[in-house]
Amino acid sequence: MNCRHIFNILLESDMRCARLMLAIGALFWALFLAWPGALFPTATQIAAGTGRTTYALMTFAPEWLWSVCFIIHGAFLLLSIFYKVPPGAALLDAFNGAALWTTATVCCYLAHFKGWATYQPPAAMGADAAMVLGSWWWLVRVWADKNYEASH
Repeated sequence: MNCRHIFNILLESDMRCARLMLAIGALFWALFLAWPGALFPTATQIAAGTGRTTYALMTFAPEWLWSVCFIIHGAFLLLSIFYKVPPGAALLDAFNGAALWTTATVCCYLAHFKGWATYQPPAAMGADAAMVLGSWWWLVRVWADKNYEASH
């Protein structure tokens, strides 16, 4: 595999596989955020240093709102694989996805940051970091691809 092949994949593919993975990831996030019980720690738990600290910085919005945003993003991506969607709607969803993935992932990483000397990032978030990159690449492709409509 040479650089030309990689560039062809990045720049010329229809990104259906990438969209499918982003959709599945978003739908799993939505499902787990909507799961019965509280995932986000309460203010009391945060003050005491208990609870699921990975999600402490995501508490600026309620779990149900995060879940709704992820399910809308995941459902739209699935629709975009099977049906032709307007470029403006695809761009809006791509921006939503990049913002969602980036905000959620950065919050989870920063929740563990107390200083570089002691920082131990949550290893399980590695796949989410890849989703951030994929979501941003999808945003770039939708924004820059003048042939977006023809690729469906």
